[in-house]
Amino acid sequence: NNHSPGACMYNLKFDPSICGKCKTLDCIMKCQYIDMTAEEAKKEHNRLIAGEKSSLLTDCVTCYACEEYCPYNNHPFYLIVEQQEKHGIYPVPKTITESQIKALSPKSKIKETPLKGTVIDMCTFPMLAGSIRGKLFKDVSLFMGTDVFCNLMYLHFGNVSVIKERVPLSIDNIMKYYLKPNKIDEFICFHD
Repeated sequence: NNHSPGACMYNLKFDPSICGKCKTLDCIMKCQYIDMTAEEAKKEHNRLIAGEKSSLLTDCVTCYACEEYCPYNNHPFYLIVEQQEKHGIYPVPKTITESQIKALSPKSKIKETPLKGTVIDMCTFPMLAGSIRGKLFKDVSLFMGTDVFCNLMYLHFGNVSVIKERVPLSIDNIMKYYLKPNKIDEFICFHD
């Protein structure tokens, strides 16, 4: 891979020109949690694209389904969570967000670990390591911790900046401490 760590983040950017041409507004109209007429949806959709405050920012429950509903793969969810952060509209109380950001911050206590066989990144779920069992996982090696945390949960917190800041470091740590020293070029993520 010739891309810089974190380059994958940029593939998820929202393109307003694609969204502006959309006639169906499936990302809003198919949402299970937002109930709007087509006219209301268009109005709020335009506000969102323009970077203005929209009721979509407060009504969104961050279920991620709009990503699947968009017929153009334009990542409307990422637009919503970026706008939530921009406008200070957080789906989770600020005190909880701050405590989670602090508790799950990289600890920089990582060291090279010998790995063999199938390798699984457990992210920050050491308590679930026992669920990796059976014939399929006979010779499995696991790694985990806040230094390799995907930070995905912060999408649900409306804090995309935390992800953009931390994911490149997590990718670097995975490469430097787990994959390269063990000459591993493929691993499984316990979750996305």
